[in-house]
Amino acid sequence: MHGESGLDGFAFPEPSIGAQSGHAVDFIIDTVTSQNDVILVATAPVTNIAMAIRRELRLVGRLQEISLMCGSITAGNWTAAAEYNIWADPESVDIVFRSSIP
Repeated sequence: MHGESGLDGFAFPEPSIGAQSGHAVDFIIDTVTSQNDVILVATAPVTNIAMAIRRELRLVGRLQEISLMCGSITAGNWTAAAEYNIWADPESVDIVFRSSIP
C-alpha cells in the first residue's frame, strides 16, 4: 500500500534530533509543554498521544493540532470497513477525537 518501506514516494529530510531513550509519552509531554505551535503528525495508531493527553491535560490547550493518517473515502485497508490505525486502538482514537485538539 505504501511501498516497500511503508513511506515510499516522499524524500524526507534528515531528522533534526536523534532517537530518544525515554518513553514516547514522556517525549510528547516534554516537547509540547516546552515549545509553542507543536503539530503532531501520527502515521501509526495514536496510543502514545492518547496516553500523553490523559497524563498531561495541558496538552489540550498547547497543541496546535494533530494530523492523523487514518480513515478512507472508500474502504478500509485492514478489514472491509476499518483502516488499520483506527482499528488497532479505537479507545485511544476516541480519547484523541474527544480532546478538542484540532
